[in-house]
Amino acid sequence: MATAILTVLYPDRFTVYDIRARQQLGFNDFAGRKDQIDRYFDEFLPKVVAISQAKTLRDKDRYLWGKCGLRAMSCPAIGTASAPC
Repeated sequence: MATAILTVLYPDRFTVYDIRARQQLGFNDFAGRKDQIDRYFDEFLPKVVAISQAKTLRDKDRYLWGKCGLRAMSCPAIGTASAPC
């Protein structure tokens, strides 16, 4: 939730770190780890920047969310908590 707030306040520096983005980028959750901030900036954020031709981080968030939604629509396990995007 913190990244969602930071994304609103600093849209050029932060992107939303959520389950949809993590699954699309192939990341395991690293929240709660001592190095989580370093991993966000060193590993997660560069992958988000490289994922599409969209210009802003917010547009890249939308791209990842849409890609996950599209995949979920074709997934037979829709609605289950364990269904990957």
